[in-house]
Amino acid sequence: MAFNKDNLIIDRAIKGSMKNKTTSAVLWTVDQIKDPSIECAGETVYALDSVGAKIAGFERSKDCTLTFSNSVFNLSLAAAQFGSTKSVASSSNLITVPKYETIVLGAVGGTVNDTITLEETPKTALTKIYKIDTDGSILEEIVVGVTATTQFSITEKIITLPTTPVSGAYTATTRFGIWYDYECSGSEGLGAVKVSNNASEFPASGIFELEVLFADICDPSTKYHGFVVFGNAKLSSSTTINLTTEIQQNVQIDCMQDYCDAERTLFDIIVPE
Repeated sequence: MAFNKDNLIIDRAIKGSMKNKTTSAVLWTVDQIKDPSIECAGETVYALDSVGAKIAGFERSKDCTLTFSNSVFNLSLAAAQFGSTKSVASSSNLITVPKYETIVLGAVGGTVNDTITLEETPKTALTKIYKIDTDGSILEEIVVGVTATTQFSITEKIITLPTTPVSGAYTATTRFGIWYDYECSGSEGLGAVKVSNNASEFPASGIFELEVLFADICDPSTKYHGFVVFGNAKLSSSTTINLTTEIQQNVQIDCMQDYCDAERTLFDIIVPE
């Protein structure tokens, strides 16, 4: 007997994939989909009589919009929404990373340290460091220079502090706040990824496939992996990303008719046995 299901229960949406329409290459995927919804709309044009009463209505066009939220922050999805791609640090693709360090000076054998060793090598030589209070507020600005009594010097990661600071001698509990940039090359301990939102770049169109887990209405333990396929999908660049633990990465995909398809299909719902 041919497989011919009608009434199904929707368990959940499992995965979404955007593919290049020409090559079928996967552009990005998401698998933490929450509250997916398809809104179908149409345009109706009405014929009116001389007093404006409707005589007849004619359907002119259809479109639909798929919306959902992703429950984790997905960098590849964010890049797609920004119209860019995720960049991975390598020897040929250095990524500049900002860094802030809070360093307590400390002492060795009762002698207060006169140098600070940074965790990374600054991309460009530091020009300023800051003596800070325990609450992080800045107490003193110290500049780089050749006057060893009041200015600091730096060689790669090592900062040599002034011998006679303006604010008085440093102690083992003196704190410094240091802002700088360093480069990640993709080597061990220097990995990084980056996504950029450039005003001149926009999301690409493609084929979007939403995998949905269905269940038999008479036997919910019987599951079917179905698909909703949007043949001409455009990811919207409009999104809200809440940078909190309860992040909801909002996604909107405008689904237009596939103009080169004889049926002008908006989307297909496919449920195989």
